[in-house]
Amino acid sequence: MPISQVAPTSLLCFRLPSVVDSSALPPAKWIWSQGGASAGQPQFCRFTTAFEWEGGPVEFYVTADQRFVLSINGGIVARGPDAGAPERYYYSGYRVDLPPGRHEWSALVWWLGDLAPYAHVSQRPAFLLAAEGAAHPLLTTGIASWIASHCAEFIPVIERKLPGAHFIGPSYLIDGALAGEGEASAAVPVADARPEGVNGRLPVQWVLQPSELPEQIHSEWSHWKARAEGGEWMADNGKMRKEWILGGERSLAMELAEGNEVVIEAHREWTALLDAETIITAYPGIETSGGRGARIDLSWAESLGEAAELKENNFLVEKGHRDEIAGKFFYGFGDTFAPAGSGGVEFLQVPWWRAGRYLLVRVRTADHPLVIRRLACEQTGYPVRSRSRFECPDDTLGKVLSLCDRGIRASCHEMYSDCPAFEQLMYAGDARVEALVHRCLETDDRLARKAIQVFNDSRHKGGGWTWSRYPARVGQVLPVFSLIWVLMVDDFLHWRDDAAFIKSQLTGVRATLDIFEDFLDGDGWLRGLPGWHFVDWCPHWQNGVPPSDASGRRALVNLFYVLALQAGARIEDAVGAPARAGYLRTLADKAGAAVRMGCSADDGLFRDAPGVDSLSEHTQALAALALLKNRQEKRALLETTRRVAAETHKIAPASYYFMHYLFEACHEAASDWLHDRLSPWRDLLARGLRTPIEAAEPCRSDCHGWASHPLFHAYATIAGIRPGSAGFSSVIVEPLPGRLPGLEADFPWRAASISLKLGFAGGSVRGEVSLPNGLSGEFRWAGMSYPIRPGLNVIKY
Repeated sequence: MPISQVAPTSLLCFRLPSVVDSSALPPAKWIWSQGGASAGQPQFCRFTTAFEWEGGPVEFYVTADQRFVLSINGGIVARGPDAGAPERYYYSGYRVDLPPGRHEWSALVWWLGDLAPYAHVSQRPAFLLAAEGAAHPLLTTGIASWIASHCAEFIPVIERKLPGAHFIGPSYLIDGALAGEGEASAAVPVADARPEGVNGRLPVQWVLQPSELPEQIHSEWSHWKARAEGGEWMADNGKMRKEWILGGERSLAMELAEGNEVVIEAHREWTALLDAETIITAYPGIETSGGRGARIDLSWAESLGEAAELKENNFLVEKGHRDEIAGKFFYGFGDTFAPAGSGGVEFLQVPWWRAGRYLLVRVRTADHPLVIRRLACEQTGYPVRSRSRFECPDDTLGKVLSLCDRGIRASCHEMYSDCPAFEQLMYAGDARVEALVHRCLETDDRLARKAIQVFNDSRHKGGGWTWSRYPARVGQVLPVFSLIWVLMVDDFLHWRDDAAFIKSQLTGVRATLDIFEDFLDGDGWLRGLPGWHFVDWCPHWQNGVPPSDASGRRALVNLFYVLALQAGARIEDAVGAPARAGYLRTLADKAGAAVRMGCSADDGLFRDAPGVDSLSEHTQALAALALLKNRQEKRALLETTRRVAAETHKIAPASYYFMHYLFEACHEAASDWLHDRLSPWRDLLARGLRTPIEAAEPCRSDCHGWASHPLFHAYATIAGIRPGSAGFSSVIVEPLPGRLPGLEADFPWRAASISLKLGFAGGSVRGEVSLPNGLSGEFRWAGMSYPIRPGLNVIKY
């Protein structure tokens, strides 16, 4: 069987929560099969070993290039490695309790080279496992005896993909009849796990690092609703016929959705559309018996569409209401399964996860009937454990926050992901927002820490520039995203509590700001920056790039530079470098003054570039954040923006993503405009969305983590809970309730919580704020500040 797990394993296997370098690693060797396969060609290899064990725990460390699935006695116990790059290649530690007896360990390892998902960075195909104690000679690769067998049953289908930016790896044909057909031989060492450095030579292979992440979620998804069924194989990109739509009648599709067996007779075709009623991320698989010669295709889509076009390398679809399917096209991506049908139960599973709401099941049988025993979609994702609570009388706002909660969870995996269905890449612009949203749910900082670190690592490949997305096989530089990385470090400084980690990023922060200074002209403008000057998917702009003047000056790039310099100054203050902090503030004043002088308009707004008749909400929001010093100025700018936008429609609107910065400006200005600007998310509910989308319709992705930020702003802006100092060592509570008559919130702080219960009427506030021991701060209301201390604080202002 390609991936063999008919039933979950009964073994108790736990990822070690904190792995340190082990003495078991240096003697280990990376291994692969003898002779390998054709250079550069996809390779699937199964490594097996068996041994007698007296009983007791086994601790071991495992990784592979590019991916592995580890099974013990036929049951999956681990997947990995966590996404990294050769200069920081992750391994994970596990502990498994084995009973006395003989045990077979098996690792399916695959290497796809340039066909792999963009986030899977590689050195060469290889597998590594090192065990502690008595298990060391029995399991450690390069010491123990491992047999390597090529797996012919996994066949990448290169031509099957969605148009445009679709970077999640190939589709597969998984042919059960080819399982076990590959040649087997003793595995051979290909590299040392920890090569000795000689005379300061740097390694040219994997630099192993222990992963700090917990194990990803692995649970079976079983909530399906049957929506359509037809007696033929629906064509690729086909239209869902109205006569196929199901009502309440019993059907084969309903049986399949409910987890019951379904029999498809010989020489038949059958199509079913199942609805998960939310976006899920899962490893699709299927358990069958019989059906020799049959084909089963599982295709995923976030929604069905009315029309599609490729624009700026994005596959944009007019989707309408997401619950409606009749007469719409299924633009999907998926995989095909060909059971061997040789008797007994077969389980076939795709080696990489997919994402979507709708699952199109298509079956074509040959001379033998096929029994589909069950769909086996193994849900995966980062184990986000929410410790927060936000409640208010506005039921629709509550539904918006639930939509955003589902969006951020679908975007959290081995790293923050931009979109689970199309790219599965971590971009700095997306990751900054996602880390802030995640912080409002729990204090677990491991994904945020990883994001900051790997972007710092990427500078060494980008000629000093952080890559816009990392880990990634294909490099890309977006100057604004390099500046946003500095803002991420500043966010971590204030929202988290780890001064040592901040110091470890200091060299990268300084180098990033220094490289921008090389492009700062004497007049205070940045010119000649490399890369793609993307800021936002604004429909008024070409390819996400704001307008510039003839010399390439853009207010938004300068304003992001000012924000990054101000953030860098705060970081320098925190590490005790006031002189450097002062210098960065001088640069910020210089770059900000250039925008004031070159882009100020008579109506009080800021133009997008000197001498260019172009306005955007983006520039106004960043001007409020970066340039204006007092709340009255900030509020006046936002009110003018609001009025001019309503009267003239000449201001380019911020997208779902960039409204994060507009909402940050609303916080600093104490502007209730935020509440009105939540209307696009309310509209998502009315259109049947289950998660926030990438950009304005027509859009590519129905699930984009960067648009989940209303969940952050519910706590940080509406409830107004924010750090008052570095390390979140103090708190500022400054509610912005708008028309809400009251709210309640619990916000995680270290091992405890900050709790609010507030009512608002006639410009006054009454209620309670409870702070945990060790935390004090300020409650701000109507321009006044009042001290709050650990314990219960009565609020009456």
